[in-house]
Amino acid sequence: MDNKIDEKWYQIDGTENKRLRKIAVVILIVVAVLWGYSAWKSARHVPALPGEVILKATMAFEEADSKVQEAGNIPKDEVYTKGVDTYRNYEGGEAFGYKTWGSMLGHVKSSGNYFFYDLYILEESKQYNQDNPGEVFHTIQEELTNQTGKVSKEVESLSDRKTWCWNLEGKTEVGLFYTQDGVVTVRYVYKSR
Repeated sequence: MDNKIDEKWYQIDGTENKRLRKIAVVILIVVAVLWGYSAWKSARHVPALPGEVILKATMAFEEADSKVQEAGNIPKDEVYTKGVDTYRNYEGGEAFGYKTWGSMLGHVKSSGNYFFYDLYILEESKQYNQDNPGEVFHTIQEELTNQTGKVSKEVESLSDRKTWCWNLEGKTEVGLFYTQDGVVTVRYVYKSR
């Protein structure tokens, strides 16, 4: 029995290296496409949630204000500032099947760099608050959970206000809380980090 290996297996004519390079290039392209798609998907979420105007923390306030107005929101007053932060209020509209009392756009630079867009929706009575949520609150909470596919986390804010949060892909958060008794607030936050 001859244990000698045929010489054709030892011949290197360059085709093996070409094949390996092609395979490596294909693998790199697939990895790059998957990484790019993942980065693109995490940088935005579409479609918008009820009442939401999709913003980016890096845009100028004028551009964000323009997007909010393009979404059908009518300004109540002029743009105003508090220190380095900029705000504008808008008339009521509709979201989550309820008429909103109004909304607000804010660009906060004093504690980070982010935009928020608040929707204010009235409960039937002022007896409803963070310790006794009403029907409007529960309906919005259920719809946000269904549409985001995520369960909210209850967090305490600095003002001892209970807030229920949904962290979406990318740099967006949704918060649900009572601004005051009988007033439910849905807050969309667009962060830069």
